[in-house]
Amino acid sequence: MTIQLLKNDEVVRQTTVSRSSAAAFVATLSLEHVHPGKYTLQVFAVDSEGATSAPVDLPLRLHR
Repeated sequence: MTIQLLKNDEVVRQTTVSRSSAAAFVATLSLEHVHPGKYTLQVFAVDSEGATSAPVDLPLRLHR
């Protein structure tokens, strides 16, 4: 799974979680030095052969 924090279609933060089975997981994405505003949280999976799933986008607003 790849998790990206996007602002205006540019990647601000990214993390990758390796899983061998389909199950719930927890991932950490640092928001240090990220300014308040509107972002998109995007999640997608890549299998061992390199095939990518359709991304799932979630609007996100950060406040300080």
